[in-house]
Amino acid sequence: MPDDPLIRIVDPSVMDVASSALYDAEPHVAWSVGYAPELDDDGGRFLLASLHAAGHEGRVDVEIAATQLGGDYPAALEGDAAASFEAALADAEALETLYAFARMTAISALGLVDIDVEVPRMTPAPAVSQLVRPDASESDGNSDDD
Repeated sequence: MPDDPLIRIVDPSVMDVASSALYDAEPHVAWSVGYAPELDDDGGRFLLASLHAAGHEGRVDVEIAATQLGGDYPAALEGDAAASFEAALADAEALETLYAFARMTAISALGLVDIDVEVPRMTPAPAVSQLVRPDASESDGNSDDD
């Protein structure tokens, strides 16, 4: 599916960043993006992007929150509409920009602790999935098990 020029990603914010030299693994990178199945009150869709990169000298993890705007998709994404949105988001140029933001954050965190882990310039293929809300009983601390 071609890039949807109507998909925009705005207001990226670093939610979490962690790096550690106490990690040794074969070099690997994972880039994933979760999206809210429904629009917020302002007509945007919440995104949570995660970048993980690791190697023999350590690892870094970055989580970025952002809002997706635009595109001709229903307010609530289910079934074929969700699959179409996921494919369009995975190919969106805006997602490459979000990766660049996460990458610069990761490189800064690695530099602070002097760890050499490769974080590729080219955006890896993202794993795109719908975010799932916890059950109300889990999120408010009340459960029938008490």
